Amino acid sequence: MKGTWEPDPDTGITGTAYVTEQLEAFVDDLSAAHTPGVYAIKCSQPVGFERVARRFNDKYDKPAPDWLMEAWACDAALYVGGADNIYERLEQHAEKEQTAAFLEIFPAHSIYEIWPCEDTEEAFQRESEIAIELQNKLRMVYVHQR
Repeated sequence: MKGTWEPDPDTGITGTAYVTEQLEAFVDDLSAAHTPGVYAIKCSQPVGFERVARRFNDKYDKPAPDWLMEAWACDAALYVGGADNIYERLEQHAEKEQTAAFLEIFPAHSIYEIWPCEDTEEAFQRESEIAIELQNKLRMVYVHQR
């Protein structure tokens, strides 16, 4: 249905956009994206909370949790995750393979930012810190982490 998402997920990485093209804005060499790190994805938000709640209920067969309304009502939604290989994890999200529950309801649209790390342990440690920093900096944006 046209006009029911902002931004439209069909124009994002779960649609016609390529992860490699979007990553080029954040790294000089794509090999830098094949490292451990933290990423933030801008998510698409359905127009109309009833649609959000129905998507959640259909997927998980339970009532919508409290955070669902908060995520939908904000000006934008970000998903923050840590990975041992940023590129591969973003590809999994784009292909909807092993994707996060949040991204089932609010599809990934575009890469907001990436933060390469020295190792996987640092990436998972920094994930929460970065999510909190973003939430404090971007007041009208809902920030979700795994």
